[in-house]
Order: sequence, then structure tokens, then C-alpha cells
Amino acid sequence: MGECPPRRLAGHTVNTKDVIQGEHSMRWTRAAMLAIMAAILAAPVPVAADEQPAAGSRTPEQWRQLIADLDDESYLVRERASAALAQGGAELIEPLTQAVERGSLETVVRGVALLRRLVWEGDRDTAKAARAALERLAEPKVSTAASHAGTVLYELAHLKEERAYRTFERLGGRYATGMVFIAGVPSNAVFAVVGKGWRGKLEDLEILGDMSQLERLSVYGPRLDDQAVAYLTRLTGLQKLELYGTKISDEGIRQLQNALRSTEIEVRRGGLLGVGGTLTNPNCLINTVRPGSAADKAGMQPGDVVVECEGKPVANFKELTEIIANYPGGDTVRVMVDRSGIKVPLQVTLDEWE
Repeated sequence: MGECPPRRLAGHTVNTKDVIQGEHSMRWTRAAMLAIMAAILAAPVPVAADEQPAAGSRTPEQWRQLIADLDDESYLVRERASAALAQGGAELIEPLTQAVERGSLETVVRGVALLRRLVWEGDRDTAKAARAALERLAEPKVSTAASHAGTVLYELAHLKEERAYRTFERLGGRYATGMVFIAGVPSNAVFAVVGKGWRGKLEDLEILGDMSQLERLSVYGPRLDDQAVAYLTRLTGLQKLELYGTKISDEGIRQLQNALRSTEIEVRRGGLLGVGGTLTNPNCLINTVRPGSAADKAGMQPGDVVVECEGKPVANFKELTEIIANYPGGDTVRVMVDRSGIKVPLQVTLDEWE
């Protein structure tokens, strides 16, 4: 993902004006601000071990003093304060945010850089709180803090999305990019698959919400059930959601339909037979058999007419799919086909959707 997505970027509207008005009346470009923040965090002044108490041993008063030291006249003191505060966690967020809101340019630059670090390196709760603090600072108003916080939020959104795609692939997800037309305007879109190779946990589905250009999501196989619904309902930007062979119940499907009203949701139950037919045919004529599929391995051929499945008569292709929907991937079903007037029994072990 080389460019920052042009829309729905992590749900934030960010002020990216380069002119900062306020008490300092200075011009800072985004690149310059990020370079200063990166330099502050990347090259802290070494501090002797006996001068640096463990982060957990500091009192609230000591933290407040370190925050105050961000604006000390001595460069060395400011650097040591930044290095010490970098060891902190959630307890720093509120006092640091307050200092940035009313502080000097030096405090703003260093404080926003520290909040950025907490978003990127903190645990989930700390990162969430630090992001909320940056959003609070970036609320529409003309101030040095708002401009710096907005710039960092913009950068973090880009980095977060890149990390989401890398994590999605590492967990066995697949995705591809393509061109779609929205209201006649061409736009890049992402098509993603959670299938047979998915190794993620339930909570890992949260990263789908960080893939801002995701237009189509296909979920294949029985790994996901109703617990996944809470994560899928957040994907309000989806154009299409395919749920093939999942364990999501009818009630779960209704919840998704209510939450994703502008999303086309296609549901197929059961395992994968691997054949194609026509719903308008007066019988269950098999037009195609996918090479290597369950049907192919069982000996089914194009031109076969399915007349029975699991002891139930089959009148058309729709009835066949309804019967197969009751059997998950891995189950074996009995199928009777008519092949040029000869009845041929087959044993088909259904595949999982991929």
C-alpha cells in the first residue's frame, strides 16, 4: 500500500494545513514536524542507570515534573525528560494531554510525539486512550497542538492500515486490489478472503476495520460462527459480503443484514460440492464440474443429472443446493445421478469452501 487512502482514513477528518496560527505564529510543514518528532524519540540522550528509576516506581508528582521538564531551558533536561517519559504508559496520557493543550511549542512537539509512541507501541487499551487524546487535541480549532496532533493522526492512520494488511496476510488471509466505479468515478478497491488458510483468532478480525478500502469480503468455511458477527457489523463500507459454509446462524445473518443495510450479503450453507448448474432447467443437470473438486474426485461428470441426494429426490439444481446446505465440509453424502439413462451411485466427500 504505497499511498495513503484518499477516503475513510481510519474514520478521522484531519486538519492538514501547514500554516499554524497561535502564540508562536510559525510555519511548519508536515514533513518538518514529523522529522523533529522522530528525532526526539529516536535519539534520546543516554541516561545513567542510577539516574533513571524504573517507570513503575515513579509517583504522579514525579511524572508531572518530567512533563514540566519538557519545556526546561536546558536542552539536556528536555531530552532526559523525553527519554524518561517514553517509559511511561496510560498514567501519562491525561496529564501529558493537558500540558500539550496549554504548553509551549517545545512541549507540544515533544508531548504529541510521546502520545504517538503510546498509540503505536502501547497495549490495546493504552493505544486506544492515547489515540483519543490525539483526537481531542486535533478537534477543529486553530492552534499549534491541533495542527501537530492532526498531522500525527494522519500519519498513524497510514501506518495502521499498512500494518493491518501485513498482519492479515501473516494470519493466512488473502487480498487483491482492483478498480471499481462508485457513482461513475473510478476508485481503487480491496477484495479480501478469510478462508481455509486463516490462522487468526476471533479478535484478529478487528484488523478488517483498519483496511479502509475494503469493498468485498469473502468468508469461507466453518471457522467463523456468531461470535464473529460483532466484528463484521463494523464493516459498514463493504459493498459485498460472502458467507459460504460458515457456522453463522440465521439470527446472526439477520443481525448482519440489519447493520449492513447497503451491503449485498450472499449466504451459502454446507460444504462445497464443486459443480455448476442452471436454476431454470427442469431437472438437476450438471453443466460443469470443477477439476479437483469433491464432485470431480467422486466421479461426477458434466451432463450427469442428479436425481437423488441422501435418499431425497432432487427435481432441480436449487433442491440439490438446499440438501447440500445441511452437510458441512468433510461430510460424505450419497448422490445418485442419471448418466445417459443409467443410474450411477456416487459417494461424495464435500470440500470446505476456500
